[in-house]
Amino acid sequence: MKTKISRSEIVWIVIASLIGATGIVLALLGIVADYLPVRASENILAGSESYFEGIFHLSFTWAGVILVIVAAIIAAIFLSYYANRAERESERETRREQRRHLFEEVETKDSLEVTPTTDHQ
Repeated sequence: MKTKISRSEIVWIVIASLIGATGIVLALLGIVADYLPVRASENILAGSESYFEGIFHLSFTWAGVILVIVAAIIAAIFLSYYANRAERESERETRREQRRHLFEEVETKDSLEVTPTTDHQ
């Protein structure tokens, strides 16, 4: 059976992926800003990180970690939802197939039965 991915599932995959990718980029920028071998006055990333910390009270690294965790939670929720939905649809299709097969058997038995005829003499 070929599974079909719905548009809403694709949207959630893209959203979780974008959030996760943003988190990874922020975490990497935070690590690079901390260990970039230049003077503090020339470190553009450190200046950006201090501005970011002033607004959000988080460093790039921790903001990135939080975004990756949020993306993982979103992915787990939507994967669980769509897996349960696919399971229900699969079970529904199996029940339909069983009922159809049962009705076909009943129709076959009914058509094979011979009705007794009475001879009127």
